[in-house]
Formats: sequence, C-alpha cells, structure tokens
Amino acid sequence: MVHALFARNIVARTGELRVRYFHPVQTDESVIVTAGLRTHCGPLYCLNANVRQKGVICAKAQAKFMATPARESTLPIETTQERNSKP
Repeated sequence: MVHALFARNIVARTGELRVRYFHPVQTDESVIVTAGLRTHCGPLYCLNANVRQKGVICAKAQAKFMATPARESTLPIETTQERNSKP
C-alpha cells in the first residue's frame, strides 16, 4: 500500500496494518492487487487494499501510514556497536 503513497511522492512509515484472509491464493495463477487512499489528515494516511484472483477477493487490508520527510528515510542507520566503537 505504501507504493500508492510513493506514487504521490509521499514517503511514509507503516503505523498499523490489518489483514483479513478469505481464500487461499493459488501460486500458479496471477493475482490483481489494488490499493487506494481512503482518507488523510495532516501526516496520517489511511489506505485500503485487496488481493483478487479469478474475480474472488482473497484478502483485504487496511493500513495507517505516517508521512515522514524524504531526507529522513535516506539517512544511514547506525548500529549500537558502531556508536559504541567511536572514540
């Protein structure tokens, strides 16, 4: 679902994700995955998505994402070991 936000040039982090499974997905058949923006208020975005196979909904999801500055997501993550080994 976050790719639906990326398409709008919004960088975000997952805050909550709820998935309901209804039917198994056959691995030898194609699926259609759709996602869309339901609502947003400030930096909070709520999205819905579903997975369909042969016209049958196999799974539905709802998620909340928090927008973050683009530069924040590109910063390197420093591990505790790296931080402790610095003079």
